Amino acid sequence: MDIIDFEPNPSLGGNDCLGNGEHEEVEIQCDECDYFLECFPEQNIEKKSKD
Repeated sequence: MDIIDFEPNPSLGGNDCLGNGEHEEVEIQCDECDYFLECFPEQNIEKKSKD
C-alpha cells in the first residue's frame, strides 16, 4: 500500500486507522492528520487547560 492510497479512519487512540504506525506498509500519520483531536481528545483538553 502506498501512502497516497492511505485513507484515515478516525477512532479513539487511532486503533482502527492504518496510519497509526502499527502497519509496515504505512508510516505513522497521526501528527499530520486532520482527525488528530478526534482520535486523541485528551490532547485538546491539555491544550485548553494551559491557556
